[in-house]
Amino acid sequence: MKFTFNLKKPNKNGESLILFSTYFKSEGRKFVYSTGEFLSPEEWNYELRQPKTSQEGQKKLTGIEQLKDNWIDIRTSFLI
Repeated sequence: MKFTFNLKKPNKNGESLILFSTYFKSEGRKFVYSTGEFLSPEEWNYELRQPKTSQEGQKKLTGIEQLKDNWIDIRTSFLI
């Protein structure tokens, strides 16, 4: 199961909401979750699908890394 982060409105002027999404192949469903974090599209690395390494981006990246870790823990607990 793979997961990604995307901006809700990448072409928006100002800040855009960062969304977490994953696809459940066995159920044919996509799960999208709001991180509650906003970031300017100029601060987003579209290739890596995460905030750039600027000072503001690093603050957001820390929260995203924690969400990734939590998701991996949840996924692992269901696979055991």
